[in-house]
Amino acid sequence: MNATGSLGVLIPTRNSAALLPRYLEALEAWLDMAKEVIVVDSFSTDGTLELLKTRLRHPRVQFLSHPPGLYASWNFGIQHLETKYAYIATVCDTITREGMERLLATALSHQSDVVVSKPNLFTLDGRPVEIEWPIDDVIQSLGIRSPRTLHRLEAVAFTFFHAIGALTGSCASDLFRTSCLKRYPFPTGVGAGADGLWSTLHAAEVTWTAVSEKFSTFTIHPPFATAEDRLRDQNMKRADQILGEAVKEWQRSNLVTEVDLERLESKEGLRLQRWYVENGATLNRCRKNKFPWILNPHAWLLRAQRQRARARLRLWKMRALGAVGAQCERDRAREGDRIPRVPDPRPIAPMASTPGGID
Repeated sequence: MNATGSLGVLIPTRNSAALLPRYLEALEAWLDMAKEVIVVDSFSTDGTLELLKTRLRHPRVQFLSHPPGLYASWNFGIQHLETKYAYIATVCDTITREGMERLLATALSHQSDVVVSKPNLFTLDGRPVEIEWPIDDVIQSLGIRSPRTLHRLEAVAFTFFHAIGALTGSCASDLFRTSCLKRYPFPTGVGAGADGLWSTLHAAEVTWTAVSEKFSTFTIHPPFATAEDRLRDQNMKRADQILGEAVKEWQRSNLVTEVDLERLESKEGLRLQRWYVENGATLNRCRKNKFPWILNPHAWLLRAQRQRARARLRLWKMRALGAVGAQCERDRAREGDRIPRVPDPRPIAPMASTPGGID
């Protein structure tokens, strides 16, 4: 399938001059694939915009300005893109030409709204690190070896399980249908994790395709959040509350039915997610006390309850995926090969914790 003219690139920047030399070197390896490039700079004062105007080489590049605000700047730039697919090229992160070709070919062949892949993770000083992300669970649970589009209810089940995470992972490892982001812009005024919130709110509304290969990099960095963002994070609704509201909206939009929710045992899934989130929130408050939490018996009880909730939620997820697969097989038997086969989910090993000792 011809990909010419399908790719647009958004480059959001703010005081990024020190990171640009390495970034631009990686960008030049594949930028000729793009039909258009939009740079949105948020009032940089360190020469970022001047350096980009000197070094960024592309026949169709626009330089725009927008007040500071990460996701508001993303939305502003996306509105100016005219191509079918959009890549958000954040300055800390890179992708290979092979990777961009893979994402674009997959998006076009599968008619995806979002193609998700896992990046190689690095610390700020360049050391590789392994951290389990939701996309790892998707790939392992479904045994994905080649690009695989998720059934809508599979996406819902993974969103239930990863309500405090994000199916998108790093947006710099993904490709988005531009019209999808224009229709469903990233939430603003909600803090620093709006991309994760976006994936929860629209899990049932967009077509997700997962790719198992890694061909991008992501640098684990402090959040690019203002003081206002951090304050909003503190005032955000809990993940289980956001998930519950999203489910109601999917029902109102006829994206999922009551029968679908019963098949997934959604009430049980929400209950387990609420149990997990509540214990985790209380445990985090204990950890912030001056008194060491590891000497607090109540904190250990909370941690055990949180782990128990997570284990039961994992079992719920596997039942839900099995139910979706069984239903697809029944539909396929009735309607023939028009229904894509959904393989039975594989048993999944316990998810690894973030490096750093006791979690």
